[in-house]
Amino acid sequence: MTIKKRLFCSNILMIVVPAVIVAFVGLLCMALLWITLQGGSGMHLEDGEDLRYIGRDMADQIEGFMTDTRSLLQ
Repeated sequence: MTIKKRLFCSNILMIVVPAVIVAFVGLLCMALLWITLQGGSGMHLEDGEDLRYIGRDMADQIEGFMTDTRSLLQ
């Protein structure tokens, strides 16, 4: 095999191998996310109202934190 062919094969492999690895990891992450979402994610939030309550509570906590931070900076 000539140096030109070896260099060509090396360059192709430098592109193809990382692309295949990235695609595999991406598919694995998507599969894990799908399985987690289908299984209820273990958070026991069967009712949408629970999720809304948690969202509102978190928003209130963040708003309070931002207000406290602004008062400390001034």
